[in-house]
Amino acid sequence: EKLYGEFIAECAKLLIDALTHTLDDPEKLLALYALTNRIRLSASQPVLAEAEHLLTHITDQYFSRNMTVQEMRQLAHSKGPDPLKAFSEACRVELKSIRARM
Repeated sequence: EKLYGEFIAECAKLLIDALTHTLDDPEKLLALYALTNRIRLSASQPVLAEAEHLLTHITDQYFSRNMTVQEMRQLAHSKGPDPLKAFSEACRVELKSIRARM
């Protein structure tokens, strides 16, 4: 649970950064790669797949057009998809399954 929380926090930070910056320093992704590989050690396949999807999404966003502050405001107020939602939901299912076996 702690690992998944760390991953979510790092993804949230990088998602916002990727909306307004290009990837000028690849080391920005180092912590996210490390967390993804820690997840790979013990997570279920659905959780790992969503973690890898987020890693790809964030990397792609760094190579996309930067958003203006106004565009970010519009995004925040939209009912658009939450990039972290699928990962969070996969984690909830996995954690619920683990608790049920205890």
